[in-house]
Amino acid sequence: MTKIILLIALFCSLTFGQGWNTTVQTSINEPNVEKIDLTANASGVHVLLKRSNGNIVYYNLNSNGVVNTSKTAILQTSGDFPNIVASSNVVYALYKTGNVIRARYTTNGGSSWIWNSSLDRTTTSNLCNGVHAIYEDGLSGGVHLVWATRDDNPNFKTYYSRLEDNNWVELQNVTSHTNAPWGGNPTVTVSLGRVHVGFNTNYFDYIGNPGDAKTRDRLNGVWQIPKTVVSGAEQSVDEKLLVRGDTLYMFYSKFISGSPLRHDLFYRIRSVSGTTWSSPSVLKNSIMETGNAFSGTKTYDDQLHIIYRPESSDEFGYIKYNGSSWSSPITIGSKIKLWVNPGFASVSNDLFMTWSQTNDGFLRYKQYDAAPLAPQNLTLSAQNNRPKLNWTRNSEPDIEYYRIYKKRGNENYTLY
Repeated sequence: MTKIILLIALFCSLTFGQGWNTTVQTSINEPNVEKIDLTANASGVHVLLKRSNGNIVYYNLNSNGVVNTSKTAILQTSGDFPNIVASSNVVYALYKTGNVIRARYTTNGGSSWIWNSSLDRTTTSNLCNGVHAIYEDGLSGGVHLVWATRDDNPNFKTYYSRLEDNNWVELQNVTSHTNAPWGGNPTVTVSLGRVHVGFNTNYFDYIGNPGDAKTRDRLNGVWQIPKTVVSGAEQSVDEKLLVRGDTLYMFYSKFISGSPLRHDLFYRIRSVSGTTWSSPSVLKNSIMETGNAFSGTKTYDDQLHIIYRPESSDEFGYIKYNGSSWSSPITIGSKIKLWVNPGFASVSNDLFMTWSQTNDGFLRYKQYDAAPLAPQNLTLSAQNNRPKLNWTRNSEPDIEYYRIYKKRGNENYTLY
């Protein structure tokens, strides 16, 4: 009996250039935008912004920056602090309106949005100075949300909750400990079995005044003792937490007194399971006068990516960390509006960025186009004496289709 060995190869078809693509001027004209957030998945690039009149507006772009006008929607007429996050097939829009943090979600890439009262996380109508959300798959996954309201005037209190199966669970006042009785402008990230929340003791209405930076962890459902990361003469204006491997990073803008007003970008690290933070390391000098003029994300290959605005410049620089060294900085955007930071996010190893320009109000879009990941959950079986392949589509929005090639013995591969 002759045995035939059939080799099958599966490739995805898309265009990628292993670098930053050319900046695209989108058709989105938003001259009065105040805040922008961005995420991406297989259904496109998702942009959520706040206009100066309080409108919370959603846009859907493809990976080339072309807007799908049929999916444009005003989700709220009066709101603030827009956040947008996504799983592989669901997109969540979150923002503060009145005395709730409202969540809406879409399962069809923005064609329609679902909301009911269970998607409102009740808070207070007091002044808010920060909302931050991330999405995480797996155990205790879902949308991790932190926000801060002025509930201890003049101080802010930071809260945490999680949206699981479209219901809010685990409400926690993070600033309820004697080591951290108040704090605002929060940031959140996660590691295995842990949630890490950062906050700042600055009590002013807006980001721009320095305070002590602190963190508090939740380990397997139990909240730990808060720890001070930055204090004294090294006060911070804004912080971002990122996890790489088993290391927790806090990036922060160190306030530098004098004239002109400026901030330097520093970071400290510790083990995700530890409590002792390293000495500070300077990443960039002269972050411009807005201390929140930086953002960061991590890609699938465990590289960290930071964008920042140099002092007295309307450009944004970009650097990345591969685990051993930081890259040389490059400029990736220009004419960026002061006080309106870009949306910046990653999917797989791709990066996505959008911002508002000072000269015309149109949003610009830029993508770092990396090699695609291998298809997920690939299985091979036989059906009617023919091979059957199943896989899960990757989350990159620029994948168009997959090609399957076959090979018998020493033959060349041919399209299946």
